Amino acid sequence: MTNQPEERTRKQFIVRWIVATLVGGAIGLVVFYGVEWFWRHIADTYIDSAVLLLMIGFFTGLVQWPVTLKGKVSWHWWTAASLASFIIWGVASHMNFLATPLDEHYLTQLRTNIKIITEFNSNKIPISIISFLLTGMVAGLPQWLVLRRQFQPAYRWLLGMTVGSLASLLLLTVIGFASGDDILGALAVVCTLLPLLPITYASVTGYVLFDVLKRAKTNNVSE
Repeated sequence: MTNQPEERTRKQFIVRWIVATLVGGAIGLVVFYGVEWFWRHIADTYIDSAVLLLMIGFFTGLVQWPVTLKGKVSWHWWTAASLASFIIWGVASHMNFLATPLDEHYLTQLRTNIKIITEFNSNKIPISIISFLLTGMVAGLPQWLVLRRQFQPAYRWLLGMTVGSLASLLLLTVIGFASGDDILGALAVVCTLLPLLPITYASVTGYVLFDVLKRAKTNNVSE
């Protein structure tokens, strides 16, 4: 028999985790484009990508901490770990196209990248799966290093990040093949992925994080 109060608490935790992830990412995007507007001479795509990932990683970790992690881990270590995780994701995923303007070229390029990643043939499927598995696990290492100091089952975080990566690949595949090849199809991809990708990823990692936080190694509380 399932523990109904605990399951209700888990669902509430996951919802808070998803909201914090979405809000933090949105703040990062707004700050990034604000910096771009004032600092127009940033023209190099790789610099743009680095700044974007730094902003999203920093603000995502910063918002996640008071909502779900306050009193459990140190805020500055969690924020730094989140920032490092996003940088790893960016490097591994070759996300240089994310910082280009939201025009037809951007949309079609994004659509092309998703098609390449999720193309169904015997050669690309194993490569995509292995790539997302490894990326999720490596990107989860910074947060794991923070969690393992306080919580016994911190290894579950790495499993959650890995499963979340596979769930993201499945979402990319479904959206990539459901959308059309024209500019409207590419726009639909962007509008769908922006909310659904972080929601999917946060749902999986939030479910796992709830279990991790239940088992502290000591009674020490980080502030």
